[in-house]
Amino acid sequence: MNAEQLKDALDASLGMSADELKETLPMILDGVKEAGLENLLEQVPDAVPKLIQKMNELDIKTFIEDSPDLSNKFMEILWDSVSILIEQNPEAKAQIEKAGDVRANFVATDTPMESNLVIADGKLKGGAGLLDKSDISLSGPVDAMLGLLTGSLHPISAFMAGKYKIDGDMVLGMKLAPIMSSVSKMFVGE
Repeated sequence: MNAEQLKDALDASLGMSADELKETLPMILDGVKEAGLENLLEQVPDAVPKLIQKMNELDIKTFIEDSPDLSNKFMEILWDSVSILIEQNPEAKAQIEKAGDVRANFVATDTPMESNLVIADGKLKGGAGLLDKSDISLSGPVDAMLGLLTGSLHPISAFMAGKYKIDGDMVLGMKLAPIMSSVSKMFVGE
């Protein structure tokens, strides 16, 4: 699948029901891998925001419970996109470099969703699953965890409102807040 076909598939997915999306999303995610994520983001800069927009419209808890492997594939692409976009964004890159080393886990308390991020040597990487050793763990309902990752929740406001919990070094949590805000701006264009 080339970038133009993938763009058309993404556009078509925006009008699909959750069941239709479950059938189509594997093809789209495989297409993203096939086209090369960096190449795709260059040719179709709004590809990931479109996927995030659609995911935000779904009953995400049910979607993850019904399709954990598909959710993990999506999470891998989301984090790979973050890594690429940070390298292209001087403000976000500067925040990452300033943050130092951080290892964080994101745990949904109501679904099998688990994710992680590692900031080291001025780079951010993340993926599905948990790190064996983390400095900080953020936990809460899946909508809060995805909200933090995709920008629908402000990290500090959501924490203060009790939408998620932080275990570990609170100073590192405060370092993550502006990074998560920068990441979400890249996805939603705020």
